[in-house]
Amino acid sequence: MNDTKSNLVERTLAIPDLHQHWIDSYYTEDDTFYELAFDYITNILKAPENSVLLDAGCGNCAHSIRLANRGFLVQAVDFSESILKKAEANVKTRGLENKIKNPAPRQSLTFIWR
Repeated sequence: MNDTKSNLVERTLAIPDLHQHWIDSYYTEDDTFYELAFDYITNILKAPENSVLLDAGCGNCAHSIRLANRGFLVQAVDFSESILKKAEANVKTRGLENKIKNPAPRQSLTFIWR
């Protein structure tokens, strides 16, 4: 991707309303599907509790939260600074700051999700 396209992507992802529109469009009150899907995914992974997983493109950390609630440690990263603010608030509201972190340089990851 050239610099012009890259700058356009960065400017677009910096628009907070863009992320809120996505959240409003794709998330529902009934999380049954996602909960069942993540039960299935974690069963297939067979990763030991407290394994470190990377959630690249974490958005508002909805999936990171699902993984943390299943006993994993999650390193969450997203290209958009504006959505990372929402993600941080979302994680803090649920008291999962000890299980979901921003990626640390040179840290090895046990599994990668995405």
